[in-house]
Amino acid sequence: DIPNLVNEISDDLYKESQDFTTQFASVGRIRQSASDPSPAGDMAMIFNYMKLLDPNSVVREAEYATAENARGVPATIRNMWNRVLNGERLEEGQRADFLNRSERLFSQGRADQNRRNERFLARAVSAGVPAEMFQPLLIPLDPAQIGNQSPTQAPAVPPKVVTPTGPATRVIP
Repeated sequence: DIPNLVNEISDDLYKESQDFTTQFASVGRIRQSASDPSPAGDMAMIFNYMKLLDPNSVVREAEYATAENARGVPATIRNMWNRVLNGERLEEGQRADFLNRSERLFSQGRADQNRRNERFLARAVSAGVPAEMFQPLLIPLDPAQIGNQSPTQAPAVPPKVVTPTGPATRVIP
């Protein structure tokens, strides 16, 4: 049954893509923060940079401020964070560096996700699913690819529906 097959394959794709989805949202927020500098934007930039580095981490304000909770975070980033918390802004060069580094790091995640998308599309097609049915379910590779959504939003996940055979996680377009 093709709809069940599409649901199964897309569920697997979304599970494997969770880290990229977090990075995708983070780089969008970094881009937004860099485009309109402010103390709050600088805080968001640093916070999302940390999520870009480690999508599974829980980033809390207190963890930035204490060395024992900020293991692996260079002292310069901790110092920048503490300055931003006190209302100071990042210098333009620091902001540009965060943006540049974020784009470089995200480019690797985007390449990995592109390979993942291709692998799952090939899996769907080899199982008999028409490519045009599965392609809309692939994870976008850049916030700019999202139609009318702002770059800070993560890719939309289709809503879950319940079928007579149990819960499904995707609606087939």
